[in-house]
Amino acid sequence: MSRRVETVSRITQVINHQKEVIELQVIQIQKRLSLEENRLAHLENQLQGTLITFEEKVKDRWVLDSQEMDYLYGISSHLFTMIEKKNKEVSKIQEELTAQKAILLEAYKKKKSFEILKNKMVFQERRDAELWEQKSMDYLTIVKRSRR
Repeated sequence: MSRRVETVSRITQVINHQKEVIELQVIQIQKRLSLEENRLAHLENQLQGTLITFEEKVKDRWVLDSQEMDYLYGISSHLFTMIEKKNKEVSKIQEELTAQKAILLEAYKKKKSFEILKNKMVFQERRDAELWEQKSMDYLTIVKRSRR
């Protein structure tokens, strides 16, 4: 193998390593996204439970006192703000994941292009070696015939 092919092989190894690192980062981001989506679902379930509890209290009686209304409003507004924050976090993580996947795709394309380049170089070297060998064999054949 020539030095050029060895150099391209080393570059391919470096790019492959970078691609693996990016893949690990994508997996970590996906885990974070899943965790935040689970937390968001939990908050939404809490809000839904609070609203159901409120509706049940309203069914039992027509009038609620101010403490109950303040309590319900406080919990619901807190849950709404938490849900908004989680939605923002989830969308931010999704954007980060999309960007990281684009970087991963570029790394994969680079790796593939260098592999193709390496294969072409190896093929060309083999062809050149076979051509040189054929020329040598032809030369030896001509030399033998000329001596006869």
